[in-house]
Amino acid sequence: MSTDREDDGGDEASARPFRCGACRQVFRTCHDPSLVHCPICGSRDVRPVTDEE
Repeated sequence: MSTDREDDGGDEASARPFRCGACRQVFRTCHDPSLVHCPICGSRDVRPVTDEE
């Protein structure tokens, strides 16, 4: 059972920040960028946030 909990925690820990190109909101998800859409406005124009931004 502890393995399941560790796996769940790992999913949250691996969430990466993305920025919506339409509304500029930043959100975190662990899903593949090609499948992600903005949870605020629904746009599919999302990009990973880099340290340079």
